[in-house]
Amino acid sequence: MVSDPRTTPRNGLQKLSQFGGAIAALIPLAVLVSFSAVVWRTVSLHSLLRRAWVLGSQEISDPTIRAYVEEQANLMSFRMFLGVCHS
Repeated sequence: MVSDPRTTPRNGLQKLSQFGGAIAALIPLAVLVSFSAVVWRTVSLHSLLRRAWVLGSQEISDPTIRAYVEEQANLMSFRMFLGVCHS
């Protein structure tokens, strides 16, 4: 007696595994689209580079540089949330 491959539980696991593989393949594309949307809305890479800087290091100790970076971050947030860009 030969079992029908469509009714075996293994086939369901294979479909689930294929679905998970497809989702895993789409994650880098989703990240790239998200980064592109942020750069397009803010007209700058500053917000992405700032996030990378914050993840990889400690606070900025120089008050002048810290004030400048915070001002730029506030400007990028304003542009991102309101969709305003400079001309």
